[in-house]
Amino acid sequence: MYKMIMLIFFFSTELAFASTPKKVLMIINEGFQVDEYFIPRKLFEKEGYKIKTASKYGGLVNPGKKYVADYKPVQTDLSFEQIKIEDYDAITFAGGAGAWTDYFPNKTIHQILINSIKRKQMIVGLICAGTGLLATANNLDGTSPQFKGRHVTGYGEVSGLLTSLGQVKYDSGDLTKPYVVEDGNLITGRDPSSSKLFAEIVIKKLNKEK
Repeated sequence: MYKMIMLIFFFSTELAFASTPKKVLMIINEGFQVDEYFIPRKLFEKEGYKIKTASKYGGLVNPGKKYVADYKPVQTDLSFEQIKIEDYDAITFAGGAGAWTDYFPNKTIHQILINSIKRKQMIVGLICAGTGLLATANNLDGTSPQFKGRHVTGYGEVSGLLTSLGQVKYDSGDLTKPYVVEDGNLITGRDPSSSKLFAEIVIKKLNKEK
């Protein structure tokens, strides 16, 4: 009888663990690129992941100016200051015009990125302009690149920032096709056209952790 009870207990525990949905934090900026947020979000939701969004100050965040006629502002759940990375299995950073103001000089998001990548069981994804954060995080003067030697891709306009300031191995891939680079728990996508592939690789790595 004891063995049967223990078997039921372990089976129930395994079943509960297997059915626990992954938790993803999606970070956006003022003027974010819509494909880099909405396409991954749709695919994450299809997987049944629990999703939270964060922005510099929390509250409503506008998409890029050329998208405002077709997309409403996004109501984010958290500010950067409220993020607790231990609450999530993955964290993603969308690109967009606000990367230069909301990400690159922001010391709070610098530390969030650095601490997230240190957590080997956590998936960290950046796409397009958002990848420039890999150059500036705790390295605004260029003397202490945090991700030196990591293999990444990203938006062409931040490639110089990545290579000179960040000292990473930048790879543009075939510009006629979507392109994503995996380097351990770090995933980078080149541009908006890579949004679907970017999300698919995040999902593949997350589901492997189940």
